[in-house]
Amino acid sequence: MPSDPEHPGALLEQAFAESSQQRAKQSAGLERVVFWHEGRADLHKAIEGMMLSVGKGGTVNVEACGPRSLLDKAKDVVQDLSDMEAVWKGETRVIYHAETFGW
Repeated sequence: MPSDPEHPGALLEQAFAESSQQRAKQSAGLERVVFWHEGRADLHKAIEGMMLSVGKGGTVNVEACGPRSLLDKAKDVVQDLSDMEAVWKGETRVIYHAETFGW
């Protein structure tokens, strides 16, 4: 596809769309295991959705890797959604692991 001077990001958009379609094909049948998300995630909604999908007595692993702001947000959401008393009563358990990068 030749570069379009009126829309210089067209080639990148096409490549992104194609890679998105390819990822969707590769993960067919894994919808309950692989969650694709593009763009800025709503961590509260995503983690809460995973907790609901595994149900009572299940375990959700939240693995965060990125800048400190992402790790802090993920930790805050896990703390907000977790209830130790409820876990003892058999509700969903959340395991949180974080790694940061930087200088």
